[in-house]
Amino acid sequence: MGEGAEEVAVPDRVRREPQLVDVRLAPSPHGTTLTVVSGDRIGLIADVAGALAVQRLSVRAARAWTQDTFGVSVWDVDDAEVDEAIVRQRFDAVFAGRVDPAARVRPQERSTLEPSVLVRHEASAAATVLEVRVDDRPGVVYVVCRALAALELSVRSAHVATLGPQAVDVFYVAEQFAGALTDERAAEAAHAVRAALRPTVTLGS
Repeated sequence: MGEGAEEVAVPDRVRREPQLVDVRLAPSPHGTTLTVVSGDRIGLIADVAGALAVQRLSVRAARAWTQDTFGVSVWDVDDAEVDEAIVRQRFDAVFAGRVDPAARVRPQERSTLEPSVLVRHEASAAATVLEVRVDDRPGVVYVVCRALAALELSVRSAHVATLGPQAVDVFYVAEQFAGALTDERAAEAAHAVRAALRPTVTLGS
């Protein structure tokens, strides 16, 4: 497991069929905390972020780690009135491929802020930190995670903040079976994220 990660119980059904997803909800001081467990793979965090985006849930923070052969992630969202049955339906639909979050994300017609992606080499020894600044819109975390998954990179945590109309999101990114990225890979990741966010994104109806 990653540093600071706690042990999370893996349901028997997920142990038998790692392609399934288990979602648990708990109230938090600022909304709802979702704990998600599934078989570990590249793109898992993008799928989770996509399922949240489909539901228009605003992500405050997220962290992820590997536990044995399973991927565990914990997500804090702003909404305190999350319908657990709908959440499970959306996750099952996204993980089974019946719903494509990308189809719900469309370019925004007007953007006031050019996406900025900075590599913070000094911020962590175990991962590469990407600081993303973009117009605040639903679906940004999903778009970033999807772009990184396309490069076969793992997102270990995401820290989301909003400053007025601007989203300032920080992603800790690592190679799947290694740690921090090389300078070349970090530049490739920054370019891919910047391209994915230009123009900024919002959810379609």
